Amino acid sequence: MKIKGYNNGSKEEILKLEKKYRLKLPQDYINHLIRYNGGDVDDAYLYVKDLNEYMLMGYFFGINIENGFADINKINDEYDDDIPKKSLLIGSDEGSGFLLLVCDGENNGIWYYDHTYFFKQSTDELNTYFICETFTEFLQILENTKFSNKDVEHTPVSLTNTLTIHSPEGFAYVQKNASLFEEPIVVEKLQNGEQVEIVSLTGNWYFVKTHTGNKGYIHNSKVKIN
Repeated sequence: MKIKGYNNGSKEEILKLEKKYRLKLPQDYINHLIRYNGGDVDDAYLYVKDLNEYMLMGYFFGINIENGFADINKINDEYDDDIPKKSLLIGSDEGSGFLLLVCDGENNGIWYYDHTYFFKQSTDELNTYFICETFTEFLQILENTKFSNKDVEHTPVSLTNTLTIHSPEGFAYVQKNASLFEEPIVVEKLQNGEQVEIVSLTGNWYFVKTHTGNKGYIHNSKVKIN
């Protein structure tokens, strides 16, 4: 695992963050913000036991980040009414799931927040799933969790482990977000007949690598197995 930090964090900005959202952040997460201030995470997986799913980690949010999708204030302002008090959205997997840091004294820890109800288990009453008790432990999970296709029950078995684009529209998007209900964040547009390499499978979405080296999600209705 490697974290490509956005820039060095500021203790003053962290204090403003705590005051704004009326919470006390744990020291290990504060240390992360000071050192990295969020950042892209390469080659790291997390496992959500209650979903029995492996997720490819995407990025941690930072303070005062130009890209809105990675700015911790913008994200939390948008979802403030949807998440529990004394909690903070701190990152995202490579799909549509968020990481929620809870600091309420009773449910402290890192939780997976399925805000798009991507998984069939998620409902209005339950769409957050416990991962671990501390941010330090979560980093250890990212560092140590190893994924292979055999870990996912429904991953198709293929000799080449590749897919061919086969879409009614004649093309398909490889996208950053694994959701049919949100505007796609397009990584690359591929034409029918082009091939991609399977990296992993989450629900109905393949996480793939294209021939140009780009990585992202593609829905299983847009491809056929080689």
